[in-house]
Amino acid sequence: MSERKPEHPAVKIAGAVGAFIFITVLMLAVLVPEHLSIVGWIVIPLAIMGIALAWFASKKQE
Repeated sequence: MSERKPEHPAVKIAGAVGAFIFITVLMLAVLVPEHLSIVGWIVIPLAIMGIALAWFASKKQE
């Protein structure tokens, strides 16, 4: 059997933030659909953060 590597803390942070933002965007879509243009301002920085966290996690594994 192969041993399971422990998760990097950045993965946990990204998962928690991603879940929170998913719920926030879903609430925006349901409650104020006329303001969906602000979703881009939420999602783009999170995508950049996700890329940075993935890079940080991969550098830590080396």
